[in-house]
Amino acid sequence: MELDLTKEEIIVLTGLLRRYSENDVFAVEDQAEQRALWNLECVLEKIVGNLYEGDWSEALDSASESLRDEAGTSSAFEKENGRIALWLEPSDIHFILSEWRKVPENETVSAKESWGKLSFRCNSALHKAGLK
Repeated sequence: MELDLTKEEIIVLTGLLRRYSENDVFAVEDQAEQRALWNLECVLEKIVGNLYEGDWSEALDSASESLRDEAGTSSAFEKENGRIALWLEPSDIHFILSEWRKVPENETVSAKESWGKLSFRCNSALHKAGLK
């Protein structure tokens, strides 16, 4: 399959996606990015009709499921499991990790397990953001 995009559209869209990869926030910061996204949507609309049959919602759900990592997650899964989104600055995450290292040896197993889960999620978030 070929996407019919201009050189400028590709450069602007790549810049937008790189910024998203670095910051984990998808936000249009320039009118050129909005135009490139609209143009990409038009190109994709020409293609997408040939990629599925039936209900769009079902096709989208199925495609999302096939792209998701086996151990991946989704907002619906997280919500079903009682989890909520929490945005933290990297310095806040480093603070949590430093506190995890201070858990006393005589702390309860339950508290240690809770700190361990929190530490794991903090390290995962830093790793995903490309930070240490």
